[in-house]
Amino acid sequence: MRVGAANLRAHVDNLRRFGAPVVVAVNRFPSDTPAELAALREEALAAGAVAVAAHDAFGQGGAGATELARAVVDACDSSTPGPVLRLYDLDDDPVEKVRKVATALYGAADVHWEPSA
Repeated sequence: MRVGAANLRAHVDNLRRFGAPVVVAVNRFPSDTPAELAALREEALAAGAVAVAAHDAFGQGGAGATELARAVVDACDSSTPGPVLRLYDLDDDPVEKVRKVATALYGAADVHWEPSA
């Protein structure tokens, strides 16, 4: 799981670029061990998430989403509202918008367009 946390870190980093606090929702499975959940929590917080919350609404209905709902409300209440940060200017043309998203979020060196595009 620690090796796979690189993907989690990348997603948290991407979401933080937009200026809002990040809450990581853990889809809880009966086979998850306390050690796995602790490692996931540690990795998510180290990546910059403000909270990590278990989610088991599939198995428990609304009660299974209470921890996650509280974490989201707490993150909203404790953060200073600010503007949504964008990766591109709204006036950028579509090609430039795609280029900026591809390079900033996905690590692309550039974007190549086929003539048919």
